[in-house]
Amino acid sequence: MIYYGKFDFYVPETLPEGMPPGLARSVLWLRNDRGEDLYELRKRLPKDHKFVITEDDGSVRVVHTDPDAVFPSEGGHLYAVKADDEAVPLDANSLMETAFDPQEKRCKKKPPKPVNPESVMGKAKKLEDENKALKKDVDTLKEAVRLLLEREAARGKPEK
Repeated sequence: MIYYGKFDFYVPETLPEGMPPGLARSVLWLRNDRGEDLYELRKRLPKDHKFVITEDDGSVRVVHTDPDAVFPSEGGHLYAVKADDEAVPLDANSLMETAFDPQEKRCKKKPPKPVNPESVMGKAKKLEDENKALKKDVDTLKEAVRLLLEREAARGKPEK
């Protein structure tokens, strides 16, 4: 496994030879925390590896097999790993709840997020209050229907 670092946007001081200056503003430039430009780095990425891009916490953003598709923007970490599809799946649905473990060179299911009891109790109280308000509205509507039916009956019209 090869770790290429954490990437972020930047603007190069000098442009690649032959690049029109106006075009440079249209390019999204990325470099890693070692100062290596992504476009230059792509030329050296091993062709027979999978490329895993993760968040700081290891959450998997995407896995590529094509080095030219690698784009670890906005703080993404880039790993190149030789792994089978079971260890590092390519299916986006399989990756949604996974984190990459660099020591084991594989994706693992993320542990559940810790539950904050105060937050749960606050949400329960809010739902309880909303339920009481809805029950009150239903009771008011029932009473209105009852009164309308009584009025109709008093007029001698048949109930529907």
